[in-house]
Amino acid sequence: MRPEVKKALMLNWIEKTAYVRQKIKALFAILVMIAVIQFVVEQLCEYVFVHYRHEQFLSQCAGLVFQVGLTLLIAKFAIRVIAVPFEQITAATEKVAGGALNITIPCLHHQDCAGRLARSLQSFRENSQNQLKL
Repeated sequence: MRPEVKKALMLNWIEKTAYVRQKIKALFAILVMIAVIQFVVEQLCEYVFVHYRHEQFLSQCAGLVFQVGLTLLIAKFAIRVIAVPFEQITAATEKVAGGALNITIPCLHHQDCAGRLARSLQSFRENSQNQLKL
């Protein structure tokens, strides 16, 4: 399997199948890995550029920019993968509670907690529609 396909499958698994706890653990593991890489790079640069303090400062600044950029990218991904589905389901739940029983329930195809919640809301909506018909 090609690496880009494997990466896409892994991201798809994290987004639509992994439970919230697994998603958070994976994100924190990535953040810890970034911190370790930053430390290793800093130590290597300090060893290599022992006579060039200016280059050492530049490498530390570059490492900091890299780490902040990756952290912001991971935060954006976490919001999209964890928070947005629950916000969409919450909005749908509020509409159903207000009597709108003909809305489309989001995230039904997810296999994670958001998908389970969405399918439960759909069941509730269908049961409510059946009760109204009776």
